[in-house]
Amino acid sequence: MTERHASPGPDGSRGPKGPLIGAHATVATGCGSRRDRHANIGAGEIGAGPMGELLHHRALADVPFIIETPGGQSAHARDIATLKALRDDGPAG
Repeated sequence: MTERHASPGPDGSRGPKGPLIGAHATVATGCGSRRDRHANIGAGEIGAGPMGELLHHRALADVPFIIETPGGQSAHARDIATLKALRDDGPAG
């Protein structure tokens, strides 16, 4: 934990104290199983629609993402392409 995240906020939470410097793009599968399981973007519990909405949240504008999804280099390339397409398609609605 960095100094940036070390102290609780006014409401007792331990969120970031400044602008986000990165985001973790991962999709859970088997929620509630108490296991660290991941799915490819669009294939897990979140789905492509909600992931697209998240990518268009103003707090995430210009914030780099780190992916944590299963598979090798080609699977990661597909996930990155999916994230870019969701970002570039604009918000739903």
